Amino acid sequence: RPIKLGGHQALVGAGHVAALAACHAIDTHRSSGRPTHSDVSAQDAAIVTGPVLRLAHAMFRCTGASGARRNGAPAGFYHCRDGLVRISAMEDHQFQALCRAFDNPSWAEDFSSSQARLERADDLDELVSEHLADWTKVESEERLQHAGVPATAIYNVEDIVDWPQFRSRSSFSPVRLADTDSLTVGPPFRAMRVDPGTIAASRPRPSGLAGLRVAEAGHVLAVPLATSLLGAMGATVTKLEDPDRLDVYRRRGPYVDGTAGNDDSDGSPSLERSAYFAVMNHSKRSVVLDLERNREAVDAVLKSSDVLIENLGPRRARRLRLDAVSATNDHPHLVAISSSGWGQDGPWSSYKAYAYNLHAACGLCSQTRTAAGDPAEIDLAWGDLISAFAIATIVAAWSIAGDSPDAESCRAIDFSMAELLAARFNEMIAATASGLPGGSPEDGTSHLAPFAPNSVYAAKDQRWIAISVTSEESWEALSQVLGAQSLLVELGRGGESHRTAAQYGIDTFLADLVAEWEATELVEQLQRVGVAAAVVANEFDLLEDQHLEERGLFPWVEHPVWGNNRLVGLPWRIVGAGEVSVGVPPLLGDTKIDCVTEDSVSSRIRGG
Repeated sequence: RPIKLGGHQALVGAGHVAALAACHAIDTHRSSGRPTHSDVSAQDAAIVTGPVLRLAHAMFRCTGASGARRNGAPAGFYHCRDGLVRISAMEDHQFQALCRAFDNPSWAEDFSSSQARLERADDLDELVSEHLADWTKVESEERLQHAGVPATAIYNVEDIVDWPQFRSRSSFSPVRLADTDSLTVGPPFRAMRVDPGTIAASRPRPSGLAGLRVAEAGHVLAVPLATSLLGAMGATVTKLEDPDRLDVYRRRGPYVDGTAGNDDSDGSPSLERSAYFAVMNHSKRSVVLDLERNREAVDAVLKSSDVLIENLGPRRARRLRLDAVSATNDHPHLVAISSSGWGQDGPWSSYKAYAYNLHAACGLCSQTRTAAGDPAEIDLAWGDLISAFAIATIVAAWSIAGDSPDAESCRAIDFSMAELLAARFNEMIAATASGLPGGSPEDGTSHLAPFAPNSVYAAKDQRWIAISVTSEESWEALSQVLGAQSLLVELGRGGESHRTAAQYGIDTFLADLVAEWEATELVEQLQRVGVAAAVVANEFDLLEDQHLEERGLFPWVEHPVWGNNRLVGLPWRIVGAGEVSVGVPPLLGDTKIDCVTEDSVSSRIRGG
């Protein structure tokens, strides 16, 4: 049964997208001198901040499973003595760390390879659960994180209000709610203190996105996608690719057409056929350089850039002097953003995190429930995707800010993904902090006050239909279309508050009526009379959707290795200018700089 994300996530996502689209519109207006209209689609926004990886799997005709379990195990929820913990051991070194936390159990040898862990994931889950059964969820989190395992307990809104990490970072903002002092999570970024002795270079600021030069030291999803968005909007983006630590999305599947391919050198899987890399790394170029040993090359790239964005992890970034503070102290002309799971300081700043761990910690899993009332396993990289749009918006806003003093003061920026994710539940946090109702999670029927009914129903053709009644008029229209007006009017008598209280009974009655219709036919009838309704779509439906095709959400590009294929484009249009084009994903090292030598780079890449 389809489950909606807790809260109003589709519409809040449209707001995130609209902020970035507004920056693009302002930039376009300044360069053209003409009135500019940015057309933002909430449907497009929900897609690009949701099922993008599943879309990549479908559009590139990949084989095998998609989702969190594709790359590693253990990956999922595990029961502890007093709750659940989310573990995401995607890499060999993370599994080895988990074994150390378990005092190197005898069964560890049986799962030494990632292939063995994937093939026997269910057996591994049982063994992991046995070890966690006597630990509390906080103890599990602390022990595993201390060993270097991305593991996070599932926290609810009450836990977030009391979080030591947020309290130590002053993440909360006071708000007055119903004559009561309350709290919300504030902006997810802050300016960091830099050396006051550094004086910004005299070279002029970029005149907009088209003149912006961005260096990316990023991996996996949030930062690579943020820079791809900027690249599609006109910035020149250079991805720094370290031969010793290539982006996991570049070196792993799923692969285009299910074929890893190989390089001529030694038959190793090709580094140009990853579907996920293609979707998250369009509109940029690639420079291969050793971040650890070739400081001259790193500095050369930074000297020729206006912005640096990195998510290497606080410890490694500081060692490489690529964290926001070090980078701006070394290169005073730069604006630098360090993106991390928890922020650059605080008791959890060293914690490892994938999006799935952040979902567990920041309220998404707690607020999104199955029909049985259990936290839902949400197999979307939601946290990474919304972070990408937020990071891109920060940079785009700075690039169009001109000589604003505020813009000049934000040279080194600490971006916390956890704060962004938790802020998506600010209405629940505020209610909980003030002792008002409204902080408890919704259930798997998708009920969402004040809309009633608001759920999904199975049609005759086994497809699901989402229906949301938002007024008395739409309730009456729904009753007429379903042909049970007298019965439904009686069920809904008393108005919205009555329907909210009686929605379980209404759902049961509606389910029987909807089951008599073909999904598409019923949705067309309901939309015609003003009832919000839609057929629940999967990734294949989206790729065949005529409306999305006409809007150009999936533009075609020509790649030198895998040929002509669609990507996921920008979820807005500048009216009169056509769709926003996206660039081809870069070949590894397709751009050269003078101080990078080739002597050992290729062999080290292949060895990795």
